[in-house]
Amino acid sequence: MPATSFTATPKNRTPEIFGAPAPQPDRSVRHRAFHSYTMEQAIQEGFILDVLARRHDQLTGTADPGTIRARKVAEMGEHHQVLEFVIQDSFTPATLPMARLAEYLGDLATVLGDKEHVHFLELRDGSTAVAHVVDHEAVTRVRERLHAARIGEADSEARNARARIQQRLYHDNARAVLRVAGDKEERLLSFPGTIRESEQYGPFSEHGQLYGVPISVGGKCQIVNVRLQDGDRIHNCEADRDVALRLAPLLFHHHVRVYGTGRYSRDSEGRWEMRSFRISHFDELDDRPLAKTVERLRAVTRKVGLDQDIIMKLASFRHGASGT
Repeated sequence: MPATSFTATPKNRTPEIFGAPAPQPDRSVRHRAFHSYTMEQAIQEGFILDVLARRHDQLTGTADPGTIRARKVAEMGEHHQVLEFVIQDSFTPATLPMARLAEYLGDLATVLGDKEHVHFLELRDGSTAVAHVVDHEAVTRVRERLHAARIGEADSEARNARARIQQRLYHDNARAVLRVAGDKEERLLSFPGTIRESEQYGPFSEHGQLYGVPISVGGKCQIVNVRLQDGDRIHNCEADRDVALRLAPLLFHHHVRVYGTGRYSRDSEGRWEMRSFRISHFDELDDRPLAKTVERLRAVTRKVGLDQDIIMKLASFRHGASGT
């Protein structure tokens, strides 16, 4: 049996043909829909959006800025990333000229790349913070591009745009930093602005090691990007494809200690920053709990017949039976 439904507001003729008769007190007969699903019900059940509700909140001031911001971010999807370009020591959102903001935004878009997938979100209070959203499919590419800019390997277009931002900050007597929103520690790219080059040191190369769990391995070039997570810290590294292939099976599940050469610099405030770290080789670490490791060591001592006083036994090995 076929069923027919109508949306929006039908003409009078439609219920006369398809509706159910409804006798009126004056003995006339009108027709009504035999079933209806109202817009109010659809909004309550989440099938459609109440587009007027948010507009009403904004006009009447009943929605706080945090709520409006959360709505904007939610519209962008679950796997996006919000970044902030924070201009310090100069403007506030109320004093930043619109034309100057447009100049910063244009060059910032060039530095980030993937212009089709980077969207302006809002201008945040405090130090002027330009918040923008990177679509999930472009997050890795944008971070790779920023990493290249940080270690001096960006393309000429990005280098020129960064230089224009730096020159603009110098004239505005300001400095800036590009970071992940809400994370003041992870600086994706710094713009010293008014800080003299002589107050900065480096970059210097130094052999070292890092510890963490691989969370990202990939890239199109012979040298690919590798990211290690050590607690709340993220180490942005790089490696050749042979090392990357051996790291890839360990993603998310195994702790590693990587060895290589890092590039470090110090800013005018005395803070050292690792600009890059080239991994030469790594060790996969044993994830056994400490208690099991200790028990294994005890089993070895029992097997080789070591005394209970292991310190005295080791001393006798080193100094002879007399212990002198």
